[in-house]
Amino acid sequence: VSALSQFEAQNLKFDLVYLDPPFSSDFFDKALKLLHEKHLLSEDAVVVVEHDLQNDLQNAPECYIMKKSKKYGTIFIDILIYKG
Repeated sequence: VSALSQFEAQNLKFDLVYLDPPFSSDFFDKALKLLHEKHLLSEDAVVVVEHDLQNDLQNAPECYIMKKSKKYGTIFIDILIYKG
């Protein structure tokens, strides 16, 4: 998460982000929020999030639109589009 502040200072914007956090953490919730708050995503950026059933994206900020969700065994991969 500290890297996001460095990216903000460099005024970087990303078109594609892949989040594969430890499943027992709430990292992806924090990361999605910070990516938006720090203006690190280009309009229509794609954010791919890998997670388990217990960590769904119900609390994702409204600026992310679910494009696709796919289940692979006990793992989910969600593709979000950023509409900041």
